[in-house]
Amino acid sequence: MYYYYQHGMSTVHTISPKRCEDRMEAGRLMLEEAKRHGYLEEFRPELEYSFTLLFYINTLFTYMAGVGRTKYGFVEALGKEMKETFPEFEKNPYYQERTHEEEKKLIKMQQKSTLLFMSYYKLLWTYRKWRKKYGKK
Repeated sequence: MYYYYQHGMSTVHTISPKRCEDRMEAGRLMLEEAKRHGYLEEFRPELEYSFTLLFYINTLFTYMAGVGRTKYGFVEALGKEMKETFPEFEKNPYYQERTHEEEKKLIKMQQKSTLLFMSYYKLLWTYRKWRKKYGKK
């Protein structure tokens, strides 16, 4: 059994660029340790997907949904570093199997054009919030 106490200042309730950067650093450290201990290649698909999920997917969507003023440079740098670290991450079997289709579509869009992705994402969620508030019940 584990007792988990949540409060208003808990990290799970607060999203900031700093917390997103911390998550990115955790992903980098995970890869550094895997390389240092010599098991990156042996477990490459698993580690590639873990990195993709921690460093990129969770950070990208947390940042977009939770940071008030999103910055183009942050999102662009995130996508670029992901592609430089694992150029073919979208072909990973775990990514293919475990990543939701809508997330795959948005990720593909971000990899092609950060501006298009950010514009589309903001419009999509504005529409969804509006629909939830004023749409059919």
